[in-house]
Amino acid sequence: MFGLYRFALAFLVVLAHLWPDFNNYSGVYAVFGFYALSGYLMALVLDRRYGHSLGGTVRFLCNRFLRLFPPYWATLLLAFWVISSWPETSQSINKSMTMPTEFGGWLSNAFLFGLNGAKHRLVPPAWSLDVELCFYIFMGLFLTRNKWIAKYWAWASVAIHVVLLIMDADLGERYFPLWAASLPFSIGACIYHFNLGDRFTHRKHLYWAPILFFLNVTIAPDTNKTGFYLSLLSAAYLIMVLRQVNPKRVSAKLQKWDEFLGNLSYPVFLAHWPIAAFTIQMGWADHKGGWLLLCAMLPTLVFAILIHYWIEVPVEILRRRIRSNSK
Repeated sequence: MFGLYRFALAFLVVLAHLWPDFNNYSGVYAVFGFYALSGYLMALVLDRRYGHSLGGTVRFLCNRFLRLFPPYWATLLLAFWVISSWPETSQSINKSMTMPTEFGGWLSNAFLFGLNGAKHRLVPPAWSLDVELCFYIFMGLFLTRNKWIAKYWAWASVAIHVVLLIMDADLGERYFPLWAASLPFSIGACIYHFNLGDRFTHRKHLYWAPILFFLNVTIAPDTNKTGFYLSLLSAAYLIMVLRQVNPKRVSAKLQKWDEFLGNLSYPVFLAHWPIAAFTIQMGWADHKGGWLLLCAMLPTLVFAILIHYWIEVPVEILRRRIRSNSK
């Protein structure tokens, strides 16, 4: 039952980007929430479905490639059209929405590696996919082979952030680099390997976990330090609670909505910037704010639905075949 959670995280990213005066840090919290969820889910599928043999790792990475790249490439084409048609409008709302000037920049935009920190990003949020891909490789090869490796990985990640705090590193230094993202990924992996949250089965946790997470997103007193780490703890709490939900006790209607909105979360996360630029160019909105969020959200959802049914559903047939050969 992670679909609604993933969609909520994607919306928080969109909210931070398109209506920053309302909340300009919810996107940071949401990205670390995505990382923690990825750490949990990737540890789970590697252990239960693919295994840690060389063949299992290869199948795992092939399936992650098929999960990430087809929707990304479709969004990349959309972004290329928007930026090439209206470069000034695109750059006015996000300065990274410019064409690469070197061949290496085009390669990074096409294949994601090296996009974290790149000046020219046709799909601005894709820098985080560079981070995701790196940890998929690290986890597949080594970091989640057993719970003790995951445990020491988590403690090393905590130590890195303690050192960064002692050095008074700014938020960017504790958010963007690979070593910073190691913390949420390792926490997610430990949630799986140590069955964390087994006591959180009472219904009250299902109410309190999302409330605490979204309260922290909206009213955190210190967004740079206290709020940043509280958001990660509350995201971990929410993952621990959601992993206990028994699908048999959830209504069929809610399960369908959970699956449907979860399927839209990734293309919504990818596509909102180029669609926002198109929205402004069409005159439906003239600057960032609540009106731009409202006007851009509907076409973003339409694009996400098309991506899911035209691209992700056909690709899923191939992904199932790869999974069926695992373990």
